[in-house]
Amino acid sequence: MMDPMIILALIVLVVVALIGERFRRTGRRAEWLRREGMPEELRTAKLVASEQHYRCQKPVALSGTPDQVYRLPEGALVVVDTKRRPRAQVYDADIAQLSIYRVLLAAQKAFRGQPLAAYGYVRLVTPEGVVYRRVELWDTARVVVLHRRYWALRDGRDTPTGAEMAGLCRWCGHRERCGLAR
Repeated sequence: MMDPMIILALIVLVVVALIGERFRRTGRRAEWLRREGMPEELRTAKLVASEQHYRCQKPVALSGTPDQVYRLPEGALVVVDTKRRPRAQVYDADIAQLSIYRVLLAAQKAFRGQPLAAYGYVRLVTPEGVVYRRVELWDTARVVVLHRRYWALRDGRDTPTGAEMAGLCRWCGHRERCGLAR
């Protein structure tokens, strides 16, 4: 049988090692959060989904994979999507994407009855670093209109109206079919 003092010494060593590892992890997380520039409300939130695919049929057929979904301490769910860009710029397409994710989450059993924030974050990874931009999301009705317009254009039941800015036409997937492209 082992000496009780040796057993006690081993227990103390294991406890000290575990405490040391916890402090080391906490320090690494604090350093990552500092570099990341994550908004304070997300720092204190709980990550509830990451790269999880969702589908719904109502209000319209949608599917998508949000990068992250956080639950704030008050209970609201916030969607975050990451974009790699040469500069920290948010586009309407980013807001549309986050808004679609919000509608998708509202349709999931796992999130039913949970409040969804009316905003989300676009996490922009640029050569200068990471920037979070808070954006107001579109409501469900606007997402449904967007969905119906997309399919009407895609199926040829409607025609494009042309972009307000000429530079947008350059990257549009409908450019070749559009008589209004600049």
